[in-house]
Amino acid sequence: MEITTIEPEEYDEVLSLWENSVCASHNFLSQEDIEYLRPIVRNQTLPNLTLRGIRNHKNQITGFIGVAEQSVAALFVSPPAFGKGIGRALMAWAETEHGTDKVDVNEQNQIALNFYKRLGYKIAGRSPVDGQGRPFPVLHMVKNSSNIPWESQQQNGAPQDGRFASDKPCVIGR
Repeated sequence: MEITTIEPEEYDEVLSLWENSVCASHNFLSQEDIEYLRPIVRNQTLPNLTLRGIRNHKNQITGFIGVAEQSVAALFVSPPAFGKGIGRALMAWAETEHGTDKVDVNEQNQIALNFYKRLGYKIAGRSPVDGQGRPFPVLHMVKNSSNIPWESQQQNGAPQDGRFASDKPCVIGR
């Protein structure tokens, strides 16, 4: 899989992929939540990250990662490409090229939480709200377990169960 730079003129395609991925994996978000987040992701998040992606045979982006310093700030894969190694390849790129060893994940997103655990990330802390102060708890994960405070190693109380499928429709609109 070739990892390529994502350019600003591709942000609309990336935003569409983000929304499809969120609809498939973030069943705790309402359509109103997604509509609220859409302009933030498009206008504030994407321009401030180092973005890379993997494309399919039609040159369409099927997964992307956004890195800021030593943290993965965004990792989203097109739902039809879930489980095909795209996320793993993008994480390997971020770890190798940027030395990333941190990622935040919504506590309710079991798909992502279990994915990062399989890659060796451990929970180092928890925030009761997301970056916008909304009631969506965020787990702070690190790959190097020596960076985890002893208390977090003992409590590590995140849910352990597996994947889920959304039971609500996600209407995608612009």
